[in-house]
Amino acid sequence: RVERLEIAYRKLQEQTAELLNRASTDPLTGALNRRSFTEQLDIMLARSDAATVLMIDVDYLKDINDRFGHQVGDIAIVAACDAIQQVVGPDALIARIGGDEFMAYIPSDVSCDTQIINADINHAATQIFRDRTGLDEGVAVTIGAQRYDPNVKFSDLVASADSDLMRSKRARRVRVDIGPHT
Repeated sequence: RVERLEIAYRKLQEQTAELLNRASTDPLTGALNRRSFTEQLDIMLARSDAATVLMIDVDYLKDINDRFGHQVGDIAIVAACDAIQQVVGPDALIARIGGDEFMAYIPSDVSCDTQIINADINHAATQIFRDRTGLDEGVAVTIGAQRYDPNVKFSDLVASADSDLMRSKRARRVRVDIGPHT
């Protein structure tokens, strides 16, 4: 009887761990979901006074979906997530916060060079995507960044990173639109 109780208890612990994992992660990418990211970020920020928060958006996902289907679009999202994890490293928190939007918390007292991070993610995401699909297509992201300031509320930190992301997207469009004409 005791043995059966121990087996049932272990099984219950495994089921609880599985439910906790499902409740805190995005089912497509395995990255944290928005709620879990926010909770863990609060803990990380309380322990640190130096970090960078990134807002990351997958570019042209609608085009990939329209040309190749949503399953291939999902592969692009997963490729971008895997590339983000690869580039920002194991100490970072990464979350999928929307359809093609991610956030990352990078603990560091060194300023992050977002242009290098962006280029490295794009290169890795493209390689991962091509390996998984056999398509000769690229996957690109745009990044907005904000250094953590303990005097700034989380919502303001996110808004600032999002504003930087939008500036980066507008600048990229201008470079793409103007580039061939100059």
